[in-house]
Amino acid sequence: DRLWQADLYRRQASGRLAEFGLATIDQDYEIRKLGYSQAELREIFDSWSPSVPAARLKEMSHAFLAGINKYIRDATKALLKGDPSLIPVEYLPGVIQERGLPLRPFTVEDTTAITVMMAWQFGGTGGNELRYAAALQALQDMHGEEVGWQIFNDLFPQIDPGAEVTIPAKRHPKSTPKIATGIIPTIPDNIDGMFKKIDTTRRNLQELFESIGLPTKFGSNAWTVNLRKSQTRNPLQVGGPQMGHSIPQIVLEIGLHGAGIDAIGMMMPHSPSILIGISQHGAWTSTTGGSDVIDTYMEVLNPENHTQYLYKGEFIDMEVRTETICDYEGNCEDREIYRTIHGPVLEVDESNHIAFSIKLPYYKNELAAEEGWSLFQQAKNLNQFEQSVKTIQPSHNFFWIGRKGEMGYWHAGTFPIKPNYGKDGNPIDDRLPLWGTGEEEWVGLTGFEDMPRCINPLQGFLANWNNKPISDWPYAEADWGEGHRVKRIQELLANGGKFSFEDMNGINMDAGYNHIPAMNFLGYLIEAAQKSPDIPMDVIELLKAWDHHY
Repeated sequence: DRLWQADLYRRQASGRLAEFGLATIDQDYEIRKLGYSQAELREIFDSWSPSVPAARLKEMSHAFLAGINKYIRDATKALLKGDPSLIPVEYLPGVIQERGLPLRPFTVEDTTAITVMMAWQFGGTGGNELRYAAALQALQDMHGEEVGWQIFNDLFPQIDPGAEVTIPAKRHPKSTPKIATGIIPTIPDNIDGMFKKIDTTRRNLQELFESIGLPTKFGSNAWTVNLRKSQTRNPLQVGGPQMGHSIPQIVLEIGLHGAGIDAIGMMMPHSPSILIGISQHGAWTSTTGGSDVIDTYMEVLNPENHTQYLYKGEFIDMEVRTETICDYEGNCEDREIYRTIHGPVLEVDESNHIAFSIKLPYYKNELAAEEGWSLFQQAKNLNQFEQSVKTIQPSHNFFWIGRKGEMGYWHAGTFPIKPNYGKDGNPIDDRLPLWGTGEEEWVGLTGFEDMPRCINPLQGFLANWNNKPISDWPYAEADWGEGHRVKRIQELLANGGKFSFEDMNGINMDAGYNHIPAMNFLGYLIEAAQKSPDIPMDVIELLKAWDHHY
């Protein structure tokens, strides 16, 4: 049922959509810029050793591949004998291409590439430093250096104390205040132009992926209530993975029964792991975490040779590999892909001799970073689920409810710890790109003890919609502010008595139709309308009667 979808995923992940005539060579090249070579994908799979012995993902992956490839062999044999019923229709002549499409066996390189893609797509959050820098540059161009800086800090505060959080009435124990100085950061010229160039490429790829039903979106909400707030004395949980709509859908429903697993839920058609589901022991769900996993680095290039960059006082060569990219007609081009010590190079500003690269903690280690997902379906209690969460390095929120009533929430991830001061002794503003000259390198990474988590809260419920996990969370970007959409879910959970299954569905519908700007600004709008002689009274009465829902 999902063979065509799995094939598209592997082509999206490895930049080989042009071979099907579904993308251009240029688009495949942009995909491959961030990815790995086939040899590196094999190395990632071979070198991964699970940190938890119960993680049998290697054996499961080999078995899963064997099943896929057996089906491909059987379907191909049937087609050669005149029976096309086993082959997905997309491969047949005249559907996608006139002469049909090849259906090749799957390899561990393929499934590893998809795992890498998903680790970046749904948990590789942050990395928006160029967007913030472009905003600062635009504001200063409009309003002057000082006023532009003040407006920037109002629009993008590093910590907004009014932001809604999932973990109530608690501060993060390791939170350190952001450095506040009177020094206005200096950013290179043309940041706005480079951001627009990189963002245009990203948007073009997103439009391509959406047009052929590939994953582009992330979001998701989740809430849970304990047995004391449940009418049936059973804990209740809603998991809403908001990944966009496509045919076929991004995920599929599956049941895995055997080898110590007895669970049902949703998975993706490349790996035998139930990502969100329920077993005889408990239920689990997740949302994208939204914390700052990725950093953007500005590499100072050798003006005489843009394949060299300045690092710790000397120009060193970029790592380079050549990829051959082909289209459906058999036209092939060789393209070079560059990396620095920090990671893949996104773009080069030729006139200012600067390259922009990105760095993340689990580069070339995505299988280990995603290990915990494969363990959820085996967890028998909250403690075992927490041990699984420990291994996950992309930014995700996880919820667990057990049949015995226990409830937990974790804001998982491994986040970079940056120095306070960097190039030329200036304070580092973690909203902006870092210099790649060796003076602004990470000084460490967070561990599991730094993860915000909450077990069996007294309020009896927890909710998240990609909002801030806890007050004063230091590893955030600047997008969490007061009036977040999760506010509506939290209001409904706080106002209710004991909840039924139908009540949980009702909250889902209410939150879906809630007009988020109106939730926060309707009162101000009514107040302003009442002061204006030009607004008719019947309009004001309509505003007063509106429940801020669509």
